[in-house]
Amino acid sequence: MKDMTFNKRRTPLTEPSHSKLALVEAQLSVANQSLQASSLIDRATERVAERILSDPKMCKKLLHPLSSHWNEQQIISTPHENLWQRERLVCTGLLKKFKFAVDSEDVTYFILLLKEINLALTDNKYGDFRKTDVNTAPDAYGNRVFYPSADNIISSIINIKNYCMGGGIGLRKAIISQAILVNSHPFHDGNGRVGRILFNLTMQYSGASDNFYIPLKIFSNMATGGYELSLREAEIFGRWTPLISYFISMSSIIERILRQN
Repeated sequence: MKDMTFNKRRTPLTEPSHSKLALVEAQLSVANQSLQASSLIDRATERVAERILSDPKMCKKLLHPLSSHWNEQQIISTPHENLWQRERLVCTGLLKKFKFAVDSEDVTYFILLLKEINLALTDNKYGDFRKTDVNTAPDAYGNRVFYPSADNIISSIINIKNYCMGGGIGLRKAIISQAILVNSHPFHDGNGRVGRILFNLTMQYSGASDNFYIPLKIFSNMATGGYELSLREAEIFGRWTPLISYFISMSSIIERILRQN
């Protein structure tokens, strides 16, 4: 019987053109203003996390059209209630160092900061960029997908740094920077965790409150693959609107929770 398995490599992500985001630009701007005005720090962040955990149906808007086919075993088993708190703790107080790293002409500082974050999140197990190819675990048919080559990591990191430093809507920069980092998969482990901290630091850098923090892990776990599937659309088809819309919907959920409290 012919072997029907396949191995495919993801293409490195780059920031989308403004024309690709034209349909959601106004909504993105409103969502960004809402988040920046929310003072989503400390107890406010905890209230959002508690509400989502107690009422997962609030995340219904975050589902993807293919969420019904999402294999829940793909969700990391680490208890997300504790993981997001650890991530926030690592993120706390890093804004000054992040600003210096982003604003510096030398990308080395930005690279070192990402490695420092990864080291803190992986119990000092990793912290260096991978030098070999890595792939997803095989699916039920043995199919695997390889992440972009390790040779592309530095160029992706430079792209992220320059994009963070540029002007524009903070939420858009945070979404796209996180997506590029997760796609490039620079570390052996902890890429999603580093990406979530990068998102929040980019929001802080772009005008949100110091120590602003969205518990992204809780939202993604309650969205039944909504985040991951939307990211795949950007990676495979160059369609960024689903991923942007995911975060716009998340912003409206946060605003609703904070208004109720």
